[in-house]
Amino acid sequence: MPPPVEYRPLIKGQLSLDDVVVNMPTVPEMGESESNFGLDVKVDLGNKIHLYNSYLYDIWLSGGIHAKGSTRFPIVDGTIKAEKGTISYLRTDFKLRDASLVWVEPGTFLPNVNLESTARFSRYRIYMKVNGPVEKMDLILASDPPLERNTIVRMLTLQRDEAGSTAVTRDDMSNLMTAGLQMTVLGDVETWIKQTLGLDQFRIYTGKVRSGIGFASAKDRSQDLTTDERNQYNVLVSKYLNNNFMVGYTSSFDALDRSVFGQYDISRHMNITYSRSYDLNDKADNWYGLEYKITF
Repeated sequence: MPPPVEYRPLIKGQLSLDDVVVNMPTVPEMGESESNFGLDVKVDLGNKIHLYNSYLYDIWLSGGIHAKGSTRFPIVDGTIKAEKGTISYLRTDFKLRDASLVWVEPGTFLPNVNLESTARFSRYRIYMKVNGPVEKMDLILASDPPLERNTIVRMLTLQRDEAGSTAVTRDDMSNLMTAGLQMTVLGDVETWIKQTLGLDQFRIYTGKVRSGIGFASAKDRSQDLTTDERNQYNVLVSKYLNNNFMVGYTSSFDALDRSVFGQYDISRHMNITYSRSYDLNDKADNWYGLEYKITF
């Protein structure tokens, strides 16, 4: 007498998504399951598929996947691509140049991530690449002009571009406390203001008003901060009017010190800058600069 034939349930279907907003703050943990269901499921992404989280990403997706095999050993074919969008890393928005999810390893539902993105921070252009499986992604940071990875992380964390040294100064500790205040208390306000006004940058920092602009004069950088300046909180907003021209405004919280500034990128290696600052006496202080970047 032949042995009995064993059957297993089959999950089969086709799902088309259109005009959907997905908010997934973290990658879900997907442990091994004891179930053994057959799979034949297709998911197609239509128009207006928006992956959005105010703290992490703002991405528009396309593509589709086809899951076969079983829940115990899935085989997933297909690709999901990012048509456009940004991701946030260390309080900095990176614009996506190329990003996709690809399933290359049979036996898992988790994809491989391939991502290239750029951001502008003061005079620097920051490049971020992410590659590898979701659980073990390899993150690469680079910049132009070139900086070491730890320096880039420190610069973005403290939100100040004068971060070439590896030593942590008293000003760094003050900026770190400000960063914590901004993320925990002002995070939602910052996000709302940036989205409502369409800003590229909105941040709070301590010190001289012009010290947060990123192209302060050598005299400004060489002078130590006074006690009042260390305790002074400033707000900065800036916007790129096109790919090369940026304008901005910064002011102390009491509005006694303020500055307007601009930067025009002539090429990847050369830009011109200008700022006009005012103090309590409304006496204007103009500063012009020409910067040439050399890549080694």
